[in-house]
Amino acid sequence: MVDPLYTEGQILPLRAGESETITAGKLLELKSDGDVGVATSASVTVIGVALTDVTTTASDERYPIAVIAQGVVTVTASTNISIGALVASSNNGKSITHTPGAATYDEVVGVALTAGSANATHRVLLKI
Repeated sequence: MVDPLYTEGQILPLRAGESETITAGKLLELKSDGDVGVATSASVTVIGVALTDVTTTASDERYPIAVIAQGVVTVTASTNISIGALVASSNNGKSITHTPGAATYDEVVGVALTAGSANATHRVLLKI
């Protein structure tokens, strides 16, 4: 479980969708049925960060999952991220540096409070 470093009641009780493997600390996005799943690259529907691990199959009932939408959390970086960088979603729910003006449609989800390197964790102030 990922312990949020600071929250103000912004933990959402959502449901993990079918066939999802969600790990605490991954960015999550809303799926078409209103459930959540691991965010994809350049996602514009990021809703928050998973606080717990959940694995579902295609035949499972949806599992509840705690998602933090605001506050300071620890997330896994996809590549190197500098302190103060704007953060967006990369593949597999990892964070990546948002590049303003780039030809992508990724949405800023927060600001890096600590530096991150590939597959290592860093702190992000969520601004979703």
